[in-house]
Amino acid sequence: MSSYPTNLTDKQWQVIENIVETKERKRKHSLREMINALMYLTKTGCQWRMLPKEFGPWQTVYFYFRKWKLEGVFEELMHYLRDVVRKSHGKEISPSVGLIDLLFYNLTIRCYIVVEVEHSSPLKNMCSTYITNRRLNLQFH
Repeated sequence: MSSYPTNLTDKQWQVIENIVETKERKRKHSLREMINALMYLTKTGCQWRMLPKEFGPWQTVYFYFRKWKLEGVFEELMHYLRDVVRKSHGKEISPSVGLIDLLFYNLTIRCYIVVEVEHSSPLKNMCSTYITNRRLNLQFH
């Protein structure tokens, strides 16, 4: 097993092992090494093909990345870890309050509408948009 600062500790691996490793079977490369390789890739930003050989073939690491992504393993893992952290801080598992940044929301809608209006010729001269006091205003002519 390779030793990199990005590798999971034994305690970290125990927390996520049951989510990642659902079927016990003999493997040439351990799933822990695959996770370590993904942690290394995320931290360093290196290319798949430049992944150190100690993690195994880059194709194998990519195979597991794609498989877990399509199966929703990463989302499940993030939900589980969020629940563990919230519980450890004495909070309810589900948040009771949500906040929306209205300025960001309005700017996002404005940008979308402006792009749509500019690129669709029938609406091009029929609609204009502007923002006043964090409110999206549409005017149809």
